[in-house]
Amino acid sequence: MSPIKKDRTVLNVASTITLQIITLLSGFLVPKFILDAFGSQINGLVSSITQFLGYISLVEGGVGAVILANLYGPLANNDSEKISAVIVTANRFFKHLALIFLGYEIGLAIIYPFFIKTQLSWEYIASLTLIMGVSTFIQYYFAISWKLMLQADRKMFVAAFVQGLAVVLNLFTTIIIIRVLPNIHMVKLIGGALYFIQPIILNRYIKKHYVINPKVKSDSELFKAALGWFWNQHCVYGARKYRYNCFNTFNGIRKCVGIICILIGSKWIEELNYVYFFGYNSDNWNSICKGGFARM
Repeated sequence: MSPIKKDRTVLNVASTITLQIITLLSGFLVPKFILDAFGSQINGLVSSITQFLGYISLVEGGVGAVILANLYGPLANNDSEKISAVIVTANRFFKHLALIFLGYEIGLAIIYPFFIKTQLSWEYIASLTLIMGVSTFIQYYFAISWKLMLQADRKMFVAAFVQGLAVVLNLFTTIIIIRVLPNIHMVKLIGGALYFIQPIILNRYIKKHYVINPKVKSDSELFKAALGWFWNQHCVYGARKYRYNCFNTFNGIRKCVGIICILIGSKWIEELNYVYFFGYNSDNWNSICKGGFARM
C-alpha cells in the first residue's frame, strides 16, 4: 500500500470513529435536553417518530452497495464519462427513493396520530412528523450520491467531517433554541434545515476535485440493476418470507391434526392430513370426501 493510500485509510478510520463518538454524544444529549424542557410525553413522541422515520434505511435495500461497485472501476481508470453516468443514475434512483419516503412520511403524519393515546392534537403530531422528516429527505434527495462517490474514492473523511459538522451544529442549535424559544417544532425545523449544509459543502467539494457532467445520459443498465436489487430485497424476499411463515403456520396445524388422529383414531381426518402434507389434487380430495361421507 502506498503512503498516500495508507494515510487516507488511517484518516478514514479516525474520522469515522470520531463521527460515531459525536453522533453518540448527540444522541445522548439531545433527548436529555428535550426531556428536561418538554417532559416525557414529548420526548417519547419524538423517539417514536424518529424510529418510524428510520425505516427508510431498510427501504434502501443495499442499493448503495450496487452504486459503489460500479464506481470503483471508473474512479481507478479516471473515466469521467462513466463516473458521471453512474452519479447521474444514482441521483435519479435516490431521488425516486426520497419521493417514496416523502409519501411514506405524509401517510405516517396522517395516520399515526390516531394510534396513540395522548392529549396532543392531531395537527400537533402530524406537523411534528413532517418536520422531523426534513433531514432524512435532504440526505436522500441531495447528498447520498456524493457520499457514495467519496466512499468509493477512499475519501470518507470528507463526508464524515461534513456530517459531523452538521451534527455538532444541530446539537448546539437545539440547546440554544430550547433556552430561547422552547418549542419542539422550531427545535426540529431549524435542526433539520441545518442538514442542508451537507449537500452544499459536498457539492462544492465534488465540483472542485472531480469532473462531473450532470447532463450525461444515465446508465439504464445500472438503474435496472439497482431497481432489481430493490425489488428482490423488498418484494421477492418479502413474499418468500410470508410464504415461509404461512408454511410454518400450516405445518403446525398439520401436526395438531396428526395428534388428533392418534387420539381419536379417525381414518378420515388422517387422510385429510395426508392430502395436506403430500399436496392437494382434485382426485384425492373427491375420493376422501366420498369415503368420509360414506363412513358418516
